[in-house]
Amino acid sequence: RHRFPEALRILEVGAGNFSTLLALAKKYPQKQFYGVDFFLSNSALTLLQDVPHNLTVIKHDARNFNLFAPGYFDFIYSVAVMEHIHELELHLQESYRILKPNGRYHFWESPFWSSSLGHHYFPKPSIISHYAHLYLPWEKLSAGLTGNHDHIFNRLYKRNGLSRLTRTQTQDICHQSLFKIESWEDELDENYNQQFEDLVMENNIYSVRREDLRFIGAKVCLVKPI
Repeated sequence: RHRFPEALRILEVGAGNFSTLLALAKKYPQKQFYGVDFFLSNSALTLLQDVPHNLTVIKHDARNFNLFAPGYFDFIYSVAVMEHIHELELHLQESYRILKPNGRYHFWESPFWSSSLGHHYFPKPSIISHYAHLYLPWEKLSAGLTGNHDHIFNRLYKRNGLSRLTRTQTQDICHQSLFKIESWEDELDENYNQQFEDLVMENNIYSVRREDLRFIGAKVCLVKPI
């Protein structure tokens, strides 16, 4: 029970432009959908001009769900959000509190900070090598660049909207929470190779584990035990 087909109250964390929630609310009028995001973009506000009766949109911090009663939701999900949440322990604690017993939290986290992308600046073609954020401090990285690259520096080294947790650290936090990990499906990083691993291990700025370099993300299901 309390998987998506049976769920009546569903929460999306970090709903972005709310397009997924809008589609779900229209497809399942018998369910009540809620979406929270720390920031409501112009595209979200435009899209939300015509909100279905079964969708509630809230601007809120995912580390504190005090606006919801305990056991309020049957099902919670998020897509590419967990890597942005500082104090992940608090988020999981609050998510656990507002879920019903046997409720599920499904999340897809990608990319991990320990992956080749690190969720930073990667235009195509890229001017930064894969994994460089893990083994080069900004002084060395910027020495090989020409022109003003403050935007890159801000995303790699100053951006506040990243947890900078590795795959192992994220998994450990999930294990240490009150949730039970029902499933954990790793996604391999297509950019990984032994040469990159050696570069990171030679100057491992963030003390990343070797095995973490192989994964770009994970699809995870947490369950609140009865």
